[in-house]
Amino acid sequence: MKNKIIVGVVLIIIVLLVVFLTGNKSESSTIKIGVSLPLTGEVASFGESIVAGIDYAVDEVNKSGGVDGRQIEVIYEDDSCSDAGATVFNKLININKVDVIVGPLCSPSAAAGLPIAEKSKVPVVFWGSAAFLTELGDYGFRPYPSDSLQGVAAAKYMFDQMGARNVAILHVNNDWGIGLQEVFAKEFKALGGNIVISESSLPSNIDVRASLSKIKSANPDAIYMPLFPQTGVAALQQLKNLGITAPIVGGDPFNSPEIAAIPEADGMVIVLSKIGENKELNDKIKAFTGKEAGLYTPYGYDAIKLLAEVFGKVGTDKEKVKEYLYQIKYENAVANPTISFDEAGDLKDGEAAIFIIKDKKIVPLVR
Repeated sequence: MKNKIIVGVVLIIIVLLVVFLTGNKSESSTIKIGVSLPLTGEVASFGESIVAGIDYAVDEVNKSGGVDGRQIEVIYEDDSCSDAGATVFNKLININKVDVIVGPLCSPSAAAGLPIAEKSKVPVVFWGSAAFLTELGDYGFRPYPSDSLQGVAAAKYMFDQMGARNVAILHVNNDWGIGLQEVFAKEFKALGGNIVISESSLPSNIDVRASLSKIKSANPDAIYMPLFPQTGVAALQQLKNLGITAPIVGGDPFNSPEIAAIPEADGMVIVLSKIGENKELNDKIKAFTGKEAGLYTPYGYDAIKLLAEVFGKVGTDKEKVKEYLYQIKYENAVANPTISFDEAGDLKDGEAAIFIIKDKKIVPLVR
C-alpha cells in the first residue's frame, strides 16, 4: 500500500511538472507573424520596401526584450501580387500556425487570402486597397485608405484642377483595377463629367495598342490609367507612338522608378494615398538594411509596432487580438498620424497625395 501511495505521489508530481513545463514553453515560445507580399514579379520592389520596414521593426522589438519576453518570428511568403494569396494563407495558417498575418499589399492576393483567414479566425493587417476587401469578414484590418479615397481624389483632381470633362479609362483587369475605376467613374459622373470609353488590360499584357486606338478615337480631355508598372510602361510608350497627347493620371503603382525612368512619363500625374515619412527612421533603416527606405517601408514598420502593442496588451489569443484591433488608437505610426479602425476594419482617417513626374523624378504636386 505504501509503495502504491509513493508511486501515486510521484505520478502527480510528474503530471504537475509536465503542465508547468508545457505552460512555460507556451509563454516563452516565439510570436509567429506570417507575411504575404509580392517578392517576385513587377511590383516586387514594393514588397521589398515593406520587408525592410518589417525587418527593422522586428529587430527593434526583439532587441528590447520582445513582447513580454517572447521574440517575434517572421515567416515570409511570396504571393506574386496574384491569387496565389490563397496558397500563401493556407500555408501560413495550417502549416506554420501563425498568430497573425501581415499583408497582402495587392488586392488580388488579399481577395484570395482573406476568406481563408476569416474561416480560420486569424487576424490580418493588410494593405490591399480594393474597397470590398473589408467586407469579406471581421478579421481583416486595413491601415491604408481604400480605393474609395484614391478613386474619388483622382476624379476630383481631374475635374476641378485639370478641367477635364470627357475622360477615358484604361485599367488593369483585376480586383484592384476594376474596383478603382468603378469608384473613379461614379465620382467623375457625379461631378458632371463623362466617361467616353473604358478599356481594360490583363496584368501581364504589354500590348495595349488596340485599346489605345479606341481611346484616341474617343478624343478624351484626359486619360485615367490605373495600371500595374509593366503594362503602364508599355501604355505610356504606345500612346505617344499613336500621337495621343491627352494628359495622363495614374494610380499608386505608377509611383515607381521604373515608370519615372522613361521619357514618356514626364508630366504625368499620380494619385495615391498619403504616406508619412520620418527621416530619422529612414536613416536607421538604411543603416540596418544597406538600402534606401522605399515608398511602402513605413507600412511594414507600423504593422509590426502596432501588433507588438496589441500582443503586449492581450497576448496572442486571436479573438482578443481581433477585438483589441477594433478598439485601438495607435498614435506612434509613421505612415499615418494615427491608426484606428472603423466597424468594417478600415482606416478611419486617410488622405490622398498627388505627385507629378518631372525630369525622371516623382515630386509632390498636392500633399
